[in-house]
Amino acid sequence: MIGYCIRLGCHIRWLSIKIGKNRNQLRYEFYCLFYGKVCEKETIENLYNEKQYSLPQFKKEYGLKYLATLFLLDYHGIKKRTIKEATNTKNTRNQCKITCQKRYNCENVSQDQSIKNSKAKTFLKNYGEDNIWKTKEFWENLDLSYYKKYGMSRAEYMRPKRKSAWDKKNSSEKREWLQNSIHSEKARLSLFCPKKGYNSSKMELKIVEALDYLNINYLRQFKIVSKEADEDWKYRFYDFYLPETNLIIEFYGDYWHANPVIYDAGKTIHYKFGTITANDIWEKDKKRIDIAKKRGYYVIVIWEQEILKKNKEEICLIVRQKIKEYDSEK
Repeated sequence: MIGYCIRLGCHIRWLSIKIGKNRNQLRYEFYCLFYGKVCEKETIENLYNEKQYSLPQFKKEYGLKYLATLFLLDYHGIKKRTIKEATNTKNTRNQCKITCQKRYNCENVSQDQSIKNSKAKTFLKNYGEDNIWKTKEFWENLDLSYYKKYGMSRAEYMRPKRKSAWDKKNSSEKREWLQNSIHSEKARLSLFCPKKGYNSSKMELKIVEALDYLNINYLRQFKIVSKEADEDWKYRFYDFYLPETNLIIEFYGDYWHANPVIYDAGKTIHYKFGTITANDIWEKDKKRIDIAKKRGYYVIVIWEQEILKKNKEEICLIVRQKIKEYDSEK
């Protein structure tokens, strides 16, 4: 059969001349003879569009070679996926996760610590930051490239594409997406998203583990509501509240809160939404802490640098020590 398949094109050309039949029709009949029902339009369309089979899957399960599958798609008038669409199917993403899990013990190669360190080293060398997304030049060039290519900003360009991606999902895919989104009830009640629209960092979850291990009663994303008409704020959220001691614990990421140990007062921090100086960040954080203190709460801050690269026991020790210092000052 293999030898016959290699010379299939020659045989079909000769046969089409001999009997006067269309070459594509002959080739289709040949595939039906050897591969069976999978060659029928209804079957292959269901596998390709609904189940999102890839070309390797057709070959693995039905023995269809790549060119044979591509021919059948064209023969039945089924639109083929682009390379970008093919790499973004659910099956392909799942297979990618399985492969990464086997090779790197994580679902995404970018989660591997050695890869992270290598990327951070390269970024620091080329851009002066450990992540290119932190640089002002990157955001300026990104929007500039979108304006040159599409005549609009990246956000304006992506908005209809996201809507189009949503519209292309079937009912079960939409339901699954909603169930796993940060706006779902499941996410709101989980550790990773205690309130709608909020997503905890991995470092912050280490504080959660420490408080649980120490058997300390706490509330997450504690909300203080303004009661004064002349105040310019409606409410403020705080990371942790310990009701038994009336203590608020704030976890500050070094980058997002401009750790004074790392950043000077005049240092400009580049965020996705714009730029701000370290001094302005400190003033905003101080205002939030002052609001809590004015309402009668005590506040302590744990910086990312304090627990970075620490194990669970060490973080528990740091949290216990912070609370102990607070108790002695009270």
